[in-house]
Parts: sequence; C-alpha cells; structure tokens
Amino acid sequence: AKEGRKYGMFLVVASQRPSELSKTVLSQCSNFVVHRIQNPDDLSQIRQMTPFISDAVLKRLPSLPKQHALVFGTSVNLPTTFKVRNADPRPSSDDTRIVDLWFHEEGRLADVALLSAAPTARDDVEDLV
Repeated sequence: AKEGRKYGMFLVVASQRPSELSKTVLSQCSNFVVHRIQNPDDLSQIRQMTPFISDAVLKRLPSLPKQHALVFGTSVNLPTTFKVRNADPRPSSDDTRIVDLWFHEEGRLADVALLSAAPTARDDVEDLV
C-alpha cells in the first residue's frame, strides 16, 4: 500500500471499523466510500484521515440509510451521497427482524415464562438488589 501508486497499482481497503485499520495504510488513501458509521472512535478516525471534510458532512454519516454511502476525496469535487444498486443475485444476508420474532408462538411463550418468573412482591424485588 505504501508504494503501489508509483507503479500504477490501486488498493481497496474495506472495513466496518476504520479505527482498527493501519494509520500507515490510511495515510496513502486519497478517496473514500463510507457507509453509515455511528461509533465515535470510527467517526474520529475518519475525521483524522480526512481533515478536508467539513463537520456538516461528517454529521451525515450516522444517519445514512441502508445502501447509501458518502464518497469523498480527490476523485470528486464535492462529497457526494449515492445509493448502491441491489446485488443480483441478492445474498441471503440481511438484518434480523426482531419484531417479527416477537409475534411467533415460541416468542410469546418465552415472554410468558419470563413474566411468571418475575418477582411479585416488593420484598422479592429488594432481595434481588
């Protein structure tokens, strides 16, 4: 990564945790495609590696919708948000829909079991503390 540019080589570095990437490698990057990031350490890392990006642009990162990213660097004049196309074929990986699980029969039985085990008297609650 340190000397590839002078030989016309390019490198794509992908991570869900930019704060864990090598600062040496990141210092050689000139363009960035960043999806939603909410972790303060990761946001701070992006701020350090891209001092030319305004706070207003960085504040958009935690609220980017799914499939959206912010691209910035020497290849674009202004930081730009874009939507990534759907994969074809679509991978079988998606966010778990916890709400859907709550309405399954097993989920209701688990909730009932938890409620029946809950302390009912004030003394029982104080014993737990």
